[in-house]
Amino acid sequence: MNSLLPKVRHVFMHSTLVNYFTATTNRTICGIGILMLLSFQTYGQEDWKLLKEASGVAVYYLVTECEVDAPSDEMLAESTTRQVIQLKVDNQSGKALTIAYPLTVKQSGNEDIKESAIAAGITVLNDCSQLPEINLTHQSGDGLPISVSEYFQLFDVTIKE
Repeated sequence: MNSLLPKVRHVFMHSTLVNYFTATTNRTICGIGILMLLSFQTYGQEDWKLLKEASGVAVYYLVTECEVDAPSDEMLAESTTRQVIQLKVDNQSGKALTIAYPLTVKQSGNEDIKESAIAAGITVLNDCSQLPEINLTHQSGDGLPISVSEYFQLFDVTIKE
C-alpha cells in the first residue's frame, strides 16, 4: 500500500496543476503576473540623454550616484553619495579621439578640465573619481549654477580628433 502513495501523490499534483492552468480566470491572473514581471525588468533600464553630436560622435549623459569615502568624523557626514554625470561616447567615426569635459562647472567658466581617450565604438566613462559632480549653489556669490538646467547649459564637452 505504501508503494502506491508516491504515484497517487504525483497524479494528484499533475491533475491539480492541469486544472489550475486550464481555468480562464487562472490563465488571466498568470498572464497579468507575467506582464507585471516584464514591466519591472524594463522599468529599471538606464535612460541616457544626448548631450552633443558632431562628426559621427555622439556623447550621452546619465545622472547617477557614486559612493564617497565617509569623513573620519561621522557626525560631519551628511551623505555618503554624490550626484555625478556618467558619460557614454558612441564613436562611429572609425578613429580614436579625445573628449574634454569639466569636473567643476561654474557660472564664470568651467574648471578642472578632464581629457579622456576614446576608441572607435562605444565607451562608457564610469570611474567615479573622474566624473563631473553636480554641485549647485549653496549661497549667493559662490559662482555655482542655480539649477540642474543651468548646470547643463554651462557643461561643455569638446570632441578633439
